[in-house]
Amino acid sequence: MPRCRSSGGALTHQSDVDEAMRRIRLSAQRMGGLVDDMLRLARLDQQPPSRTEPVDLTAVLTESLRDTHATDPDRTWIGEIQPGLHVLGEPDLLRRAIDNLLANIRAHTPPGTTGTVTAHQRDDQIEIDVRDDGPGVSDDALPRLFDRFFRVDHAGPGSGLGLAIVAEIAASHGGNAGATANTPHGLRVHTTLPAQPQVPDRDRNGGSVTTTVQVRGLTKRFGQVSAVEDLTFDVPAGRVTGFLGPNGAGKTTTLRMLLGLVQPTGGEALINGRPYAALPAPRRTIGAVLEATGFHPGRRARDALRVLAAVTGVPQSRVDDVLDQVSLTADADRRVGGYSLGMRQRLGLAAALLGDPRVLILDEPANGLDPEGMAWLRGLLRERADAGCTVLISSHVLSEIAQLADHAVIIHRGRLRFAGPLTDLTETGASLEEAFLDLTRTDATTGAR
Repeated sequence: MPRCRSSGGALTHQSDVDEAMRRIRLSAQRMGGLVDDMLRLARLDQQPPSRTEPVDLTAVLTESLRDTHATDPDRTWIGEIQPGLHVLGEPDLLRRAIDNLLANIRAHTPPGTTGTVTAHQRDDQIEIDVRDDGPGVSDDALPRLFDRFFRVDHAGPGSGLGLAIVAEIAASHGGNAGATANTPHGLRVHTTLPAQPQVPDRDRNGGSVTTTVQVRGLTKRFGQVSAVEDLTFDVPAGRVTGFLGPNGAGKTTTLRMLLGLVQPTGGEALINGRPYAALPAPRRTIGAVLEATGFHPGRRARDALRVLAAVTGVPQSRVDDVLDQVSLTADADRRVGGYSLGMRQRLGLAAALLGDPRVLILDEPANGLDPEGMAWLRGLLRERADAGCTVLISSHVLSEIAQLADHAVIIHRGRLRFAGPLTDLTETGASLEEAFLDLTRTDATTGAR
C-alpha cells in the first residue's frame, strides 16, 4: 500500500490524502458556485428583466435538457415538452432558471437517479415540472428550499442558491415556483410562467395556428430592378409551407433576406418577432439550406459537422445524431468532394439540424435525391412539422409539394399571388400545377387568404 509522510512525521495512506484533496476541491467548487449565484441574485435585484422579447420556451427547455444529458451521463434524463411554448421575457435569464432547475437534481441526488422534465400550457399559463426519484428532502426543509441562503446538506457540488434564482426569475417574469415531495419519493419543483399572448392565424377549419415567420412589406431593389416588391405573408408553425414561384420570381432573394444575408430595401422579415441578426442563438433557432455546395470538398463530412457544432455551441454528440438522421453515418468519413449531389443535400440537412432548430428553411432540398431519398425527405419534414416546428420549402417540384405541404405561398415577378392553406388552391378540383400556372401566367394580383 503506498504511503505518504506528513510534515509532522506521521505516516498517512495515500487514499486518505486523495480523499482530503477531493474534499478541498469540492469545497472550492461549492464556494465558487456560491459566489456566482450571489452575483446573479444581485444582478436580478438591480436589473429586473423588461419582459418584452418573445422567447421560444420549448427550445430553451429542450436545449437545456440535451446539454444536461450530455454533461451528466450518470443520471437518466426524460423530457416531455409540449411544442410551441412561448413566453415574453429575457432569454438568458430563462435559460439560467431552467439550467438551475436541472442542476438542483444533480446537487441533491446520487448517480443513478432519474430526472423528468414536463412542460405544457394550460389556458394562459405554462407549467414546468421537474421531478426526480432521489432521496428527497425533509418536510421541514421543503418550505425553505427557495430561501437565498438555505442549502440542503448533500454530497454533490452546488451552493443551494439555485432554486432561489429559479424563484426570483419566475417572479420577475410574472410567474412563481414551489416545491413538494414527489411520489413515492424524491422532489418535485413546479414553476409557472405566463404564456406569450398570441394573435393567431386561422386555418380553413377555424383552428388557431401560431405564426413563427412573418414577412411584412418586404422589398428588394437592385438598382432599377425590383426583385421583391411589398411582400407580406406568414409562415405558420406546425405546418409545412411550400414557397413557390417561377424562375426569377424572387424566392431565393426573399429567403436570403429572411436569413440576414441580403439587406432589404424596405419592409422586414421576422423570426419569432425579430430579425435573424437579433436572434440570441440563431443557429439553434433556425436551420437553413440554401445550396448543397457550401462544404469544402477536401474536408471529411464528419469533420465539417464537428466544426459547425463548435460554432453553434452544441455538444459534439449531436454530430453522430444528425448523421444518423440523414443516413450518412456509413459515409461520414469520406471527403465531401466525392459525394453525389444527393449526398451533399443530406449533409446540408444534417448541418441545418445540428442545433435542433424550431424553424427549417430549405431551398430546393429535393435536388439530386432519388425516389427513395425524396420519400425519406418527406418523412423527415413531416415529422418535424408534426412536432410543432416551422418548415418552409422553396421548390419547383410541384408534385412533391402537393404530397407534403399544408400551406403555400406563391410569388410571381417579386409580388405575392397567394398565401394560405394548400387546400384552398385545389378546392375547385384543380390540381396544384393547374392552380400554380393560372396564378403565375397573369399579372392580376391575387390577395393573400
